Amino acid sequence: MLGNDIVDLNLAKIQSNWRRKNYLSKIFTEDEQQLILSAENPDVLVWVLWSMKESAYKIYNRKTNERLFNPLAFQCIILVLNNNVAKGLVKYNTLKILTSSELKPGFIHTIATDGILFSKKIKIWSNQYHLNYPAIFNEQITDYHIYKNIHNLPEVKNFHNNLLHDVSVSHHGNYVCIVFNDEPVH
Repeated sequence: MLGNDIVDLNLAKIQSNWRRKNYLSKIFTEDEQQLILSAENPDVLVWVLWSMKESAYKIYNRKTNERLFNPLAFQCIILVLNNNVAKGLVKYNTLKILTSSELKPGFIHTIATDGILFSKKIKIWSNQYHLNYPAIFNEQITDYHIYKNIHNLPEVKNFHNNLLHDVSVSHHGNYVCIVFNDEPVH
């Protein structure tokens, strides 16, 4: 399964003041808070960790169809962090999810998978956010069609064989990103 999250860093600066009292303790574990407070660039690390949690939550939600808001329960471990990339692991109960984050000046984008390795078959479609992004996706990615299923979750179907593919959609501010696996769901 796949999850993804994108954070528009300019909008995040306006919408969220993570430095206000008790903000960090509501969202991040003590270990995560220590990582943030000791980071060279704490603003970036806040949103890396947040996007790791969000992308992992999307996998949990797909597996269970349960909606919850409990970011403290999703525990992040950073394995690699540099100016361009963060790789990590998110744990939730017995679920272990691998993440890979792309760090750009305007955004942070994280992809999560509950598989052993990131497949080379993962496709990423990104664009400037528009309300009609599904239609733009369907127009630009002609072999696939994105739509909402009966649970109001996105699905991608291959036109050639009518098989469904893992998909995750994220949008924030000026950005939208659709991540899907070219291998069909088994």
